[in-house]
Formats: sequence, C-alpha cells, structure tokens
Amino acid sequence: MGDPFGDGAPGPDRPLRLLLLNAIDPEATELYEDAGSRLRERGLDVTVIHETPAPRPDGAEPEWDVVVTNYRREDVSTAARTVFGGGPQPRPTTLGWLEDAGVPTMAWATAANRSEVWRLFRRWDVDRLILKPSFTFGGRGVCVFGRRSVPRMRWNPEHDVICREVDPAAGDVYKVELMAGSVLISWVSESPPIRELFDGRRGHGIPGAYGDRSRWEPPEALTRPLCEFSARMAEQGYAHMSVDLMRTVDGDFVAIELNNFSVAVWWTKQFEDFRERHADAIHRLIDAAAS
Repeated sequence: MGDPFGDGAPGPDRPLRLLLLNAIDPEATELYEDAGSRLRERGLDVTVIHETPAPRPDGAEPEWDVVVTNYRREDVSTAARTVFGGGPQPRPTTLGWLEDAGVPTMAWATAANRSEVWRLFRRWDVDRLILKPSFTFGGRGVCVFGRRSVPRMRWNPEHDVICREVDPAAGDVYKVELMAGSVLISWVSESPPIRELFDGRRGHGIPGAYGDRSRWEPPEALTRPLCEFSARMAEQGYAHMSVDLMRTVDGDFVAIELNNFSVAVWWTKQFEDFRERHADAIHRLIDAAAS
C-alpha cells in the first residue's frame, strides 16, 4: 500500500489512531466497544463511534489513521487515509468473485429477457426458479416462480440473478464469516425447503438464515479458498464479510451469496472465540495498512 500515512505517520511518539465505526448496527454496539478495549491493550489509540461522522472539509487533515467500519467505505473516505469496510456490489459480481477464487457456487445466470428465462427452465430441467435481486438482504425481494409467472416478472437484467434450487428437499443455510484472511466463525441455520414455504409455484420473500442456529466446522477444502479470497479482498479495503452456502444433493457445499458489507453479528457476538478473532483480524488489517 506504500506509505498511507504520509509525513504524519504514527511512530514511537504517536500511536496509531484507529476509528472503529459501527455505522448502522445497534446489535453490534457492545461488540465494537469490546474490540476497542482489546486493541487499546495492544497500545493502539482507539475511538469507537456508533454513527457516521460528518465528512471532513476539503484539505483538512483526517482525524484518524485507519477506519474499520461495518458499512460503506466511501461514506467515511475523508475520515482517514486508509478505510476498511464494504461496498455494495451486484450479485453477478460477487458470485463471480467467489468462482474466480475457486469457491463453487450454485447454478445461476442473468437473463436479458423472458425468452432467456424460459430457456433456463429447460436448461436446468426444473419447474420452479428463484429470482434473487441485488442489494437486498435477509431474503427480501427474493421470488420463487414457475413458467406461467414469467410474463409478469420484473427484474434488472444486469444486476439480478436467477438460480436453480440447490437441493429441493433441503433449506439449511451454512455461514462462514471472514476477515483479513481468516475464518471468524462458522455456523448453520436450520431452514425448511422452499416447497414447504409456498403452496403453489410462486411466492415472495424467503426467510434468511434465522432458524435454529448452531456452530459448524466447514471442511478445509472450503476454508482454504475462502481465506485466500478474504486476504485478497482485504488488500482492496474490504473488512468483515460472510459467505452463505447450501449443500447439494450429493453433499457438496456451494456458495449462494456473498455479504460484503453490513454483516449481521446479532448471534455470533456471544462467542468469546469470535470476539478474539474479530479483534485479531482488525489488528492484522492495521498492520497491513501500515506496512
């Protein structure tokens, strides 16, 4: 990254000034305070804020050296010379990132028109498909539909994806949370298959990973490419991310979604090992920024 701090670099006479910015998640308030305490014990000058600060005027020196946030980097780009956070990206982009990293994904496609949608039914030999719009979370906007619903469908041909069910008989979602090249925590949420959620072939809104939850250890063949991917994304300024996966009929794991900003921590924050790894990962981000 070169010299991100310029002439005002931290050194023996001035510790690095870090802002932990919890911009949007009330559930994460205590977690960010906890991370701040752990990092202060390592000699860092840490400020924790739970709202987005106002942009700095043009030409003004930033108040912090590094910002780590759970929201969009561009919202606080003037607060520090180095910002780690997220940035909304369309689903075709994020699924492509995972595939390029060697992470298997669900069967998905974009469709420019209704003829292409009908061809997907034939291509995958199914009676039901799933429309997943970009820039949504928690299952909002997801639509399950059959052939007869295609004339009424509305979607963004460039940003939205159409996919096949991973396993029609299963609905469990597996989560792997990542930061700075490591797994912070992994867990599974029990969810019913889609066919139990809708009586017919059409329905709106599939609940996200909010069923009964438990810890889960992903196989090394999956964590290795995910950690390598997380390390590369950290070099581009991304912080806490999570990957949602499901199991195929053959038992293989495939990614169905990448959450590359605003990752929910309302359940995982209870675990001490998650808290330790979270603080460790933030420290690694800072070390990378200063190198």
